[in-house]
Amino acid sequence: VWETSTTAGDISVELAQLFVESHQGNLLIGELYRVVQDGDRVYTGSEPAASGRNKVLEFSLPPEATALAMDGGEIGGRFVRTNNSVIDTQPLYPGRSQILMRYLLPYTGTSADFDREMSYPVDNLSVLVVDGPKVETDLQETDPQTIQDQLWNNFVTTNVAAGQDIKLRLSGLQRADATAAGAMPATPALTTAVVAYHPPIVAGVALVTGILALVVFVAYVLRSKPQHAVAVAPAGTSTSADGDERQALLQSIARLDDMYAAGELGEDNYVVLRTAEKRRLVQLSEPPVDDSTDSAAVEAEVSTDPGQSDA
Repeated sequence: VWETSTTAGDISVELAQLFVESHQGNLLIGELYRVVQDGDRVYTGSEPAASGRNKVLEFSLPPEATALAMDGGEIGGRFVRTNNSVIDTQPLYPGRSQILMRYLLPYTGTSADFDREMSYPVDNLSVLVVDGPKVETDLQETDPQTIQDQLWNNFVTTNVAAGQDIKLRLSGLQRADATAAGAMPATPALTTAVVAYHPPIVAGVALVTGILALVVFVAYVLRSKPQHAVAVAPAGTSTSADGDERQALLQSIARLDDMYAAGELGEDNYVVLRTAEKRRLVQLSEPPVDDSTDSAAVEAEVSTDPGQSDA
């Protein structure tokens, strides 16, 4: 039996791996963090993140990221999204744990800048970029990795300080504005790569291999029962984080609408992604009402789906 503490032990990341792939005018990003808590108590956090839940871990997130999906819990359950971060409210036990997130990052033209701030000290960092685009970075390029018949170029560094930026510039990408609306999407390799590279970590999502990872994962989450974190803060805690998440969702929905209207996102993918984020927005609406009534209120708040009466 572990004792709990609101004071964090020494928290670091022994391995961070970032997977980068381009798809339909977006970078499809996967981030895996192996977290180490070098203490002898369960860290429960002390700063409120949402009603009844405390912030335990916090990872930076690009504000323009859309379709965020987390393994091990849902946004609004275990995880809370703010404008520039994602918060994990699950109590952190001594030893090792893992965080895996995926999201879309839109770009324009044929190049993209990928900048990531490390939230914790990182012992070893690897950025794997699917073969194709030219990559400019200060990271050291090592031997490429072949994963499930897909070649990934590998860039590494060690001893990254908390707050340090990792920067890559990708050029030679498919032109973002050249993607036809409704076109059949190419099969992204990111989920295949993560599953193959770390099979024990994401065995629960292995079925999405070979399918548009983010779309299918979001749909899976919507069909699953919510996984709630252990309550670690008293009821009645400030819900300012809920407001931050609501604002982030509104911005994300607006970006999806813009991408769809510009022909940068196929209709099927657009509908699934927008429906997932809209449903979470409905869950955040207060006071609680039946889903059909609240959906109408939310639809009045977000922009109308281009070419559709309702997503």
